[in-house]
Amino acid sequence: MLDENLPTFYLRPSSDNIKHHASVLLAQYGYEPAPAYSVRHPDPALPGSRNRYAVALYDSYHPDILYGEVLLTPEWTQPSLSQDEIRRNGGVPPAPQPILPSSFIIQLYNPDQQILVQQGRNAAVGL
Repeated sequence: MLDENLPTFYLRPSSDNIKHHASVLLAQYGYEPAPAYSVRHPDPALPGSRNRYAVALYDSYHPDILYGEVLLTPEWTQPSLSQDEIRRNGGVPPAPQPILPSSFIIQLYNPDQQILVQQGRNAAVGL
């Protein structure tokens, strides 16, 4: 059982009924969970969101206040056009595979600051 005095965050679907938005609730000192942040992802149906992962953290009570955001754009492998690869794949060239970046930047606002996160040997490490 968690200690009710410790801060605990809960995710809940956003009240604006947009599927890719969520509310982050904070419970602490035995109080009921209250909205603390709003997490937003871009609409995956939009062409500008294709093959990208982005997330932004907004204030729950003032939705124009942005605290930070992250954008990841993977690179893609070029499929091998060798006859052996095509034969092993049933006569179809293999599909490109995403290559996730080994580092990305978290953009924070007020104060403006960038945090570089690089993949370490055993875990991701913030610098």
